[in-house]
Amino acid sequence: MKRKLVLLCLMLFMIGSTVSATNEWTLTPFKGKLVWNGVELPRDQDMPYLHNNGTVYIPIRSLSETSAGIASYDAGTKSIYFDTFGSSISQASSAIYKQAANEHVTLRINSDQDIYQSGEPLSIWATLESNSSSTLDLSYTLPLMKFYIEDQDGMSVTAPYAPKPQTRSFKPDEQTIQLWDGSLAYQYARAQSELLEESSPLFRPLHLPPGHYIIGVESQYMIAKNDNANLNADMTEISVSIPIVIE
Repeated sequence: MKRKLVLLCLMLFMIGSTVSATNEWTLTPFKGKLVWNGVELPRDQDMPYLHNNGTVYIPIRSLSETSAGIASYDAGTKSIYFDTFGSSISQASSAIYKQAANEHVTLRINSDQDIYQSGEPLSIWATLESNSSSTLDLSYTLPLMKFYIEDQDGMSVTAPYAPKPQTRSFKPDEQTIQLWDGSLAYQYARAQSELLEESSPLFRPLHLPPGHYIIGVESQYMIAKNDNANLNADMTEISVSIPIVIE
């Protein structure tokens, strides 16, 4: 039985094998090491790296098994999708936003549109700005701003946080930003799959499926008064959200 390999072409400067006069490729194993964003790609004996005439071909699966992203295949359209975890925002303007404020900070969530197409990266970000005229010493658990999702059926997922408290100084008019990435959509996809008891591979889990959603951000902190401050005491919470539609 013929084995179909999905190959991603990476151009490398090297001396490889040759192409015959009949335009048939002669592929030979590439025994070198490939590193993607500082991560060495894993090897599979059944799907080796191949090279021909200065071009190296690697299985997309090798990338999906790193932290780079996740590969999905649509058999209906014979399309391969490779989605990355990182934010896709390079520049954007707020078409929709909401904000909330207290005596310490202003929390704002932004989106460059309120309707996205299925598979389109979400351009969503949040900012936290100091309202104080003096420096605030904030104690909090990472991250300082946490995104959450609530779907039209009431299911919600919140970004995880590190239990160890952190302290930072927040200067007057200082602003910090948090970008949306695919990790929370991935958590949502896994939660949905477990709820529906599905065993099939997740399709493009770094993108939310079509539907109506509330995308929100929350921040929990306390004003540190001393080194022994208890994070469970005098905790302040602020949150804000916007509705979006994925068609």
